[in-house]
Amino acid sequence: HINILMKLQCRVLLRLIAFCALYLSVQTTNAQGFLPLNEEKYRADAEMLLKSTSDDSIKTLQYFYLADYYRSRDTLKFWENIRHGERMAKPFRSLQAMGALYKSFYYGQFLDSKRAGIEAQKCIEILGNAKQPFQQSLLAKAWYNLGLIRFPRKGFADFLDILNGKCMPYAKAHDPIMEGAINTMIGLAFMSSSQLAKADEYHQLAIKQLEQQPKSTALLVAYLNAVSTYCYQVKSREARILLDKAKLLLDENPNSSQLPNYYYNEALYFTTKQHIDDALHMLDICLDWSRRMNNCKF
Repeated sequence: HINILMKLQCRVLLRLIAFCALYLSVQTTNAQGFLPLNEEKYRADAEMLLKSTSDDSIKTLQYFYLADYYRSRDTLKFWENIRHGERMAKPFRSLQAMGALYKSFYYGQFLDSKRAGIEAQKCIEILGNAKQPFQQSLLAKAWYNLGLIRFPRKGFADFLDILNGKCMPYAKAHDPIMEGAINTMIGLAFMSSSQLAKADEYHQLAIKQLEQQPKSTALLVAYLNAVSTYCYQVKSREARILLDKAKLLLDENPNSSQLPNYYYNEALYFTTKQHIDDALHMLDICLDWSRRMNNCKF
């Protein structure tokens, strides 16, 4: 009876952590999937350009890039950099759209789906039928974010339509890393509807694509998303292989904002092994890293 009870508790904990890991992975793919792995260099480069350039358009971009860096670390600095960028963006149509996109990210982070949706739609309307790759990139990201915002209300099919119809054409033409990130998001969408074999198919496609590119945060997130799917199927060996690959990327970037995501998935892995104490320990580490980064989502 004790063994049966422990197995039952393990299944409950597994499902709980799997749900959290899914939510976490969706959020971090949206928030950090397009940042480089070396986030500290990314921040330092943006700060240096802000001080050294006199070009207002370049300065505006750096404010938005700094907003990216602080998105999972300091919500006040996240908002301050968005506002600085928004004020300087007024003479530049593309950068106005970028400001709306980043406000959409900000409101989405606080689960204000109405205002997040309005800003994403504003970005889409400003850019219209964009032809330049930079504008098309912003447009794809705006649709990507709008798909996430609409997902709880409009569901699985709408989300897939947006990813495949609005985001993937740009990614296939110009951005193989975004293409991989979109494929792992499609995998998460299948996972959320309990189509685990289909989810695994897209995660593996994403990993194959991203491993052919320079190391990226998108690859790290794809590994962790695949770990979640494997753990939900109680495939511990496959999950361990990808966790180890993710750990190698994180060892090279010890201040990554993806650390909470990694430890969530470590907890999920130990739960599949019925090592509950280890799982709870990993969740404690996850929470500790989240507090250090002032990340309100954890």
